[in-house]
Amino acid sequence: MGKPMPLLSNKGKSFQGSIVLGKGFVLSTEEAEKLIKKDMRNKDVLFPYLNGDDLNSDPEQKPSRWVINFFDWDEEKAKTYPDCYEIVEKLVKPERERPHNTMGRKLWWQFYRRGVALYNAISELDQVMAINRHAKHLLISICKNDIVFSDATVVFALNKFSEFAILSSSIHDAWAWKNSSTMGVSTLRYSGTNAFETFPFPTVTSEELNGLGNELHIARLRIMKYYQLGLTDLQNIFHDIQLGNKAEIYE
Repeated sequence: MGKPMPLLSNKGKSFQGSIVLGKGFVLSTEEAEKLIKKDMRNKDVLFPYLNGDDLNSDPEQKPSRWVINFFDWDEEKAKTYPDCYEIVEKLVKPERERPHNTMGRKLWWQFYRRGVALYNAISELDQVMAINRHAKHLLISICKNDIVFSDATVVFALNKFSEFAILSSSIHDAWAWKNSSTMGVSTLRYSGTNAFETFPFPTVTSEELNGLGNELHIARLRIMKYYQLGLTDLQNIFHDIQLGNKAEIYE
């Protein structure tokens, strides 16, 4: 049996997050707040920075750090934000100028791979979906789109709860494990190309699936916040505890 082929209907809907390549771009929340307090203009280039651990370990799935983002700007424009430019110049430029960094040397003040296609695809959506790219469980989350996604995430340019329900299904889970690689035997390395672009989405004509997806999203967030559980911990409990009806955990 041959490998499944990418479907045109899924093209341009799944993306790896930005490859920043430079620890100096990344700030703590406190550092970002200080920069914004010093000069409100700095907010133009400071964004919450979401990684895979934030998605799967934080009960509120909030970005734990911020990032300096000069987009595709030239260096002269980046210099008009001196507070942030000087941080990147001091901490990122030396790293990028090392001999092995030939690709990132020229535009050292920009992300190595900005993910232009990703941010263009999600710019008009009120919400998007994302996963931790390397994880024990395939767990779909709904996120805001006004953040920078790290390369440890896969982002889907989808915003319907029916799509969330389908991606959260055991069918998509089995498809992903079959068509992605793994790290060892228990960690999935999700492939947008091989697992998402080839996935045969069913045609949804009923609002019922949309409602079920919305219920799952709300119930899961409520449980995580109330019990201070990350998404992985919640999923582990779901699989491990002995319940007469496992659906009870979502009630």
